[in-house]
Amino acid sequence: MKAAVYDFIGLRQPELYIWNTRAITDYIGKTLKYYGSDAKAAIEHLELPVIPRPGPKPALGVDDADDLDLKIWEKEVNEYMAQRNWLKENLKTAYMIIRGQCSDAMRERGNNQL
Repeated sequence: MKAAVYDFIGLRQPELYIWNTRAITDYIGKTLKYYGSDAKAAIEHLELPVIPRPGPKPALGVDDADDLDLKIWEKEVNEYMAQRNWLKENLKTAYMIIRGQCSDAMRERGNNQL
Protein backbone atom coordinates (compact mmCIF):
# COMPACT_ATOMS: atom_id res chain seq x y z
CA MET A 1 0.00 0.00 0.00
CA LYS A 2 2.86 2.36 -0.64
CA ALA A 3 0.70 4.41 -3.01
CA ALA A 4 -2.08 5.04 -0.46
CA VAL A 5 -0.53 7.70 1.76
CA TYR A 6 -2.36 10.44 3.61
CA ASP A 7 -0.59 13.77 3.37
CA PHE A 8 -1.52 17.44 3.64
CA ILE A 9 -1.73 17.62 -0.14
CA GLY A 10 -4.48 14.98 -0.04
CA LEU A 11 -6.58 17.20 2.20
CA ARG A 12 -6.80 19.67 -0.66
CA GLN A 13 -7.47 16.94 -3.18
CA PRO A 14 -10.62 15.08 -2.15
CA GLU A 15 -10.25 12.49 -4.92
CA LEU A 16 -6.87 11.44 -3.53
CA TYR A 17 -8.28 11.19 -0.01
CA ILE A 18 -11.20 9.07 -1.25
CA TRP A 19 -8.89 6.82 -3.28
CA ASN A 20 -6.53 6.34 -0.32
CA THR A 21 -9.39 5.57 2.05
CA ARG A 22 -10.87 2.99 -0.34
CA ALA A 23 -7.49 1.32 -0.82
CA ILE A 24 -6.89 1.18 2.93
CA THR A 25 -10.38 -0.09 3.80
CA ASP A 26 -10.14 -2.77 1.10
CA TYR A 27 -6.81 -3.85 2.56
CA ILE A 28 -8.26 -3.92 6.08
CA GLY A 29 -11.31 -5.91 4.96
CA LYS A 30 -9.13 -8.50 3.23
CA THR A 31 -6.28 -8.91 5.69
CA LEU A 32 -7.88 -8.91 9.13
CA LYS A 33 -8.45 -12.54 9.98
CA TYR A 34 -11.80 -12.43 11.79
CA TYR A 35 -14.66 -10.05 11.00
CA GLY A 36 -12.49 -7.69 8.96
CA SER A 37 -15.60 -6.55 7.13
CA ASP A 38 -16.93 -5.03 10.38
CA ALA A 39 -13.82 -2.87 10.79
CA LYS A 40 -13.96 -1.96 7.10
CA ALA A 41 -17.61 -0.86 7.45
CA ALA A 42 -16.80 1.17 10.58
CA ILE A 43 -14.14 3.14 8.71
CA GLU A 44 -16.18 3.58 5.54
CA HIS A 45 -19.28 4.83 7.37
CA LEU A 46 -17.47 6.46 10.33
CA GLU A 47 -19.68 4.64 12.81
CA LEU A 48 -19.62 1.29 14.53
CA PRO A 49 -21.61 -1.43 12.78
CA VAL A 50 -24.61 -2.80 14.61
CA ILE A 51 -23.99 -6.38 15.58
CA PRO A 52 -27.34 -8.09 16.07
CA ARG A 53 -27.82 -9.52 19.54
CA PRO A 54 -29.12 -13.05 20.02
CA GLY A 55 -32.70 -13.41 21.09
CA PRO A 56 -33.76 -14.21 24.63
CA LYS A 57 -32.67 -17.43 26.26
CA PRO A 58 -35.11 -20.24 25.44
CA ALA A 59 -37.22 -21.31 28.38
CA LEU A 60 -36.76 -24.95 29.28
CA GLY A 61 -39.89 -26.81 30.23
CA VAL A 62 -42.34 -29.44 29.16
CA ASP A 63 -43.52 -27.85 25.91
CA ASP A 64 -40.80 -25.21 25.60
CA ALA A 65 -37.28 -25.39 24.26
CA ASP A 66 -35.24 -28.53 24.37
CA ASP A 67 -31.52 -28.97 25.01
CA LEU A 68 -30.72 -28.39 21.34
CA ASP A 69 -32.43 -24.96 21.37
CA LEU A 70 -30.43 -24.01 24.44
CA LYS A 71 -27.14 -25.13 22.85
CA ILE A 72 -27.94 -23.18 19.67
CA TRP A 73 -28.67 -20.07 21.75
CA GLU A 74 -25.43 -20.47 23.72
CA LYS A 75 -23.51 -20.77 20.44
CA GLU A 76 -25.19 -17.58 19.15
CA VAL A 77 -24.21 -15.74 22.34
CA ASN A 78 -20.61 -16.94 22.03
CA GLU A 79 -20.50 -15.84 18.40
CA TYR A 80 -21.97 -12.43 19.28
CA MET A 81 -19.37 -11.87 22.00
CA ALA A 82 -16.54 -13.01 19.71
CA GLN A 83 -17.67 -10.63 16.98
CA ARG A 84 -17.81 -7.72 19.44
CA ASN A 85 -14.36 -8.52 20.81
CA TRP A 86 -12.85 -8.91 17.35
CA LEU A 87 -14.33 -5.58 16.29
CA LYS A 88 -12.56 -3.85 19.19
CA GLU A 89 -9.25 -5.53 18.36
CA ASN A 90 -9.63 -4.96 14.62
CA LEU A 91 -10.30 -1.25 15.13
CA LYS A 92 -7.05 -0.99 17.07
CA THR A 93 -5.24 -2.71 14.21
CA ALA A 94 -7.01 -0.53 11.64
CA TYR A 95 -5.90 2.57 13.53
CA MET A 96 -2.29 1.44 13.35
CA ILE A 97 -2.63 0.62 9.63
CA ILE A 98 -4.13 4.03 8.89
CA ARG A 99 -1.53 5.78 11.02
CA GLY A 100 1.15 3.90 9.14
CA GLN A 101 -0.24 5.25 5.88
CA CYS A 102 0.18 8.86 7.02
CA SER A 103 3.16 10.92 5.99
CA ASP A 104 5.70 11.82 8.67
CA ALA A 105 4.36 15.38 8.69
CA MET A 106 0.79 14.15 9.32
CA ARG A 107 1.91 11.86 12.16
CA GLU A 108 3.95 14.64 13.73
CA ARG A 109 1.01 17.03 13.58
CA GLY A 110 -1.21 14.38 15.17
CA ASN A 111 1.31 13.81 17.97
CA ASN A 112 1.38 17.55 18.73
CA GLN A 113 -2.41 17.67 19.04
CA LEU A 114 -2.68 14.82 21.56
